[in-house]
Amino acid sequence: MRASHITNCARLRIKECDRLAAISDELNRLGARIEAGADSLTIHGVKELHGGDCVTYNDHRIAMSLAIASQRCTGPLIIRGAECVSKSYPDFFRDFNALGGKYDVI
Repeated sequence: MRASHITNCARLRIKECDRLAAISDELNRLGARIEAGADSLTIHGVKELHGGDCVTYNDHRIAMSLAIASQRCTGPLIIRGAECVSKSYPDFFRDFNALGGKYDVI
């Protein structure tokens, strides 16, 4: 599979959390193949993710990204701290469900 490169994104390291490290760490935990550079991400394609247990770092964008990634998981994905989406998009999970996303609150 081919690789995708996202560059010039060093500013993402100084948001609510280090978003480059957070998203690469959490998606890699699910079976992705992502390398975080100083100001870039290199994403090596995989057919699917396997699911697992992730954290949001209390960052609403990480939580929403993980929810979207759950749609490519073969198993359940637990997103710890997902309630942080209320910071910017309180209806995210309602809309996610309306678009076919499945979730349970535990």
